[in-house]
Amino acid sequence: MGYIMPSIFIGPYRIQFFEYDLQEKPHVHIWRENHHAKFWLTPVELFDNNGYPDHELNKIERLLNKERNNLLKRFRKEQKKR
Repeated sequence: MGYIMPSIFIGPYRIQFFEYDLQEKPHVHIWRENHHAKFWLTPVELFDNNGYPDHELNKIERLLNKERNNLLKRFRKEQKKR
């Protein structure tokens, strides 16, 4: 994998970026227990899901839409560091 950036915690979710994939379009990795999903941020859209039920993915999508601007700022800030 690559260097894991510091985590952002929102509710029960750990949100992360990875150094190795900052060249991709803006996205986040969402973790809770043994579940993982990857969402694009422009627009907010599910890319990959490992374990989350549909109703929880809908909840995560709403959360990401609400936090989208802050997450985009953070993603772009990390891109500029590299």
